[in-house]
Amino acid sequence: MREFPWSMIAVMLVVACGSGSPKAPPVVDSAAMVAARADSLAQARAAEAPVLRDSAKATLAALLTTPASATFDSLLVIQPPEEDGRMPSLVVCGRIGGKPGIGGSRTRTRFIYQNRFTVFVEDATNQRQFIALWARTCGVPGGTVVLEG
Repeated sequence: MREFPWSMIAVMLVVACGSGSPKAPPVVDSAAMVAARADSLAQARAAEAPVLRDSAKATLAALLTTPASATFDSLLVIQPPEEDGRMPSLVVCGRIGGKPGIGGSRTRTRFIYQNRFTVFVEDATNQRQFIALWARTCGVPGGTVVLEG
């Protein structure tokens, strides 16, 4: 039977443990990290905005008797500002017109679109609530317009 070379273990321990004083952890540039995160979020929002806008247009047009007659104006994709440490989802804000119009109206109707299942359309029965929601999403100071049109 061959004897184990204990001197090899001692050499391996010295190499594994390193020599000299312990290294300080790398310095993290928090400003650079914040800037990189903001840039990454901006790129993601820019990629998501056209898809969200197109989904809003298709969903709202389907509410009309004649979907092909849908016309949109004042269309914006907005990123509301951060609240309580979280970034709210993008919203699409604008006005829709068409034949005969939403709710039979011939005037353009304001809307807020968050996703296919969360669409708010202004009418006489919800004006106060709609205006409050509009102020928190579409008209909020500090919101960022990601896409127009």
